[in-house]
Amino acid sequence: MDKILYVNTCVRKESRTNRLAHSLLERLRGEVTEIGADAEGILLKAERELKP
Repeated sequence: MDKILYVNTCVRKESRTNRLAHSLLERLRGEVTEIGADAEGILLKAERELKP
């Protein structure tokens, strides 16, 4: 079985890109590991700018 690493750098929780990526990952055969930028302690400047 293949291993797939998905690095999720989507800024918004309701991101359409993230939904599309998850849809694709569901169809792939392999063990998926997802790493989010927030989980790795990476601060995204864009995230701070998007918050009202």
